[in-house]
Amino acid sequence: IGLVQTIDGRALNGDVQFTNGAFIVQATNSVPLTNLLVLSFDHGPAREPSARGQGNGLLGYYFSNTNLAGDVFVRLDETINFDWGTAEPAPDVPGDYFSVTWCGEVEAPATGDYQFAIATDDGGRLSLGDKVIIDSRQRQEAAGDDSPPIGLQTGVRYPIQFRYSNAGGNARARLLWSGPSTPRGIIPKDRLYPKSAVAG
Repeated sequence: IGLVQTIDGRALNGDVQFTNGAFIVQATNSVPLTNLLVLSFDHGPAREPSARGQGNGLLGYYFSNTNLAGDVFVRLDETINFDWGTAEPAPDVPGDYFSVTWCGEVEAPATGDYQFAIATDDGGRLSLGDKVIIDSRQRQEAAGDDSPPIGLQTGVRYPIQFRYSNAGGNARARLLWSGPSTPRGIIPKDRLYPKSAVAG
């Protein structure tokens, strides 16, 4: 939307196009450049640059032990929202005494302070960038353990890594967050971007 003021005293407001040495306002009013006094634009309220994420999940590295070592099964997990019970979490990975590392990047839908949370049975460790923000070596109930508030900027992808281990019995792992206009819930896949944990 533009506002055109002319030398001869007219004020025109509307969609503005430039063509053949003149400004066309609202497709009907033509103002020659020689009669232009002021042209200004109203860009409207500022918008966040990333209204919708483009992610598709995190890479999950599944190990048949609790020390994240040895043979590994790798797959793309769209969200971290698992309640396996006593079932196998992945092909050829037993339902007891296994571990998983999920890694990739996370992108906030709006700039502001976010709190991350993990809900696990048994322990888990969550890192953002090179900082551990949650480290729990025991079972968390459905509410999970929260990180301190962390400032994130929209349009920026932050490295994230979630390490989980099951010491027997039921297995559960969930990755949640809350933030500006984002009620507490599972981080959706469009905000998660897979990235290998193996240096290339």
